[in-house]
Amino acid sequence: MAIFEIDFRPAALVKNTKVLVFYPDGMPKAECPVLYLLHGFTDDYSNWLRWSSIERYAALNGLAVVMPDGGTSWYCNEVGPLHYYDYISKDLPQFIQNTFDIGKDPKKCFIGGLSMGGYGAAKIGLRNPENYAGIVAFSGAYDPMWVYTQHRPVYDADFQIYPWKPEDDPYQVLENFPAEAPKLPLYLACGTQDPLYPQSTRFRDLAIQKGFQVQWDELPFNHEWAFWDVEIEKAIHWMLKK
Repeated sequence: MAIFEIDFRPAALVKNTKVLVFYPDGMPKAECPVLYLLHGFTDDYSNWLRWSSIERYAALNGLAVVMPDGGTSWYCNEVGPLHYYDYISKDLPQFIQNTFDIGKDPKKCFIGGLSMGGYGAAKIGLRNPENYAGIVAFSGAYDPMWVYTQHRPVYDADFQIYPWKPEDDPYQVLENFPAEAPKLPLYLACGTQDPLYPQSTRFRDLAIQKGFQVQWDELPFNHEWAFWDVEIEKAIHWMLKK
């Protein structure tokens, strides 16, 4: 497994940012599945590598993993120049395709994440279903008002993502999902002791109501890496069956 730490300047951010890329040894580029894996609030691009066994799971399963830095953006386009939604949904996939010659087949691309990243993966995947084969979201913080209330100290004048737009609310995205758009399969999971459990079950139930194929998992964990490490291994096996 090769690991690349890249510093580059995407157009959507007008600043340098870092991304980690795992590439499995000996995997033909045309056959290589790709997972865009998003981090949580207060984390950065390195946390999946530092706190989980994602490198080992990816190597064992021949999976390329792309781990970008999303700051505390909630993967939204801010009023200012930092457009993280555009970066993750457009600039980053194009960069990965051009640089590594992988990720060109949407049937082999997935997007996932935990907490803030679970929210981001769900939102980005649902708004761009033609670009992915499935969505993985753990312990997602899906409710914009809850996010704003809990993390209000962060949302000062220099953090311009609030008020949230309807397209940044995953519940509304599900409610308004176009009938003609492909319904991506979802792997959703949350610990039963997690304060975000009600948000996850609400999102799960709405997705099922709207006709999405949902794989759900829950275990007696809180909002913690011990749970996410277990779930990412399960989710990788689920993805590769797709």
